[in-house]
Amino acid sequence: MIVGMPIRVTLVNSEGQQIRSIPEPAGTIFDAAGGFDRLLETDSPLSVWNTLDPFGEVFIDRSEALELLRELPEIKKMSNTRIETQGLERLHVLANMCAHSEDLLLKSQGD
Repeated sequence: MIVGMPIRVTLVNSEGQQIRSIPEPAGTIFDAAGGFDRLLETDSPLSVWNTLDPFGEVFIDRSEALELLRELPEIKKMSNTRIETQGLERLHVLANMCAHSEDLLLKSQGD
């Protein structure tokens, strides 16, 4: 069982500054994705998903974000709460932005 702090994924630019005020399809604004820590406990063959560390910091570049976008549909199938689903939807938005920019990274932070 994971005992670290909840993972929080943000979008950062090449200087490490967080991108804020990101619109989501529901019409609200957000600046981070999270709430899906339970799903990290599953044994999964998904390569980028498995790099998210509940105890440290991980940066995901453009090519890894593209891979994460391919992996997210499988992860979403395991979601069984609204909080997990919303967190994964937000992660999808962030990963999509990262995958389509050379200057952005996903930053995952655990404990």
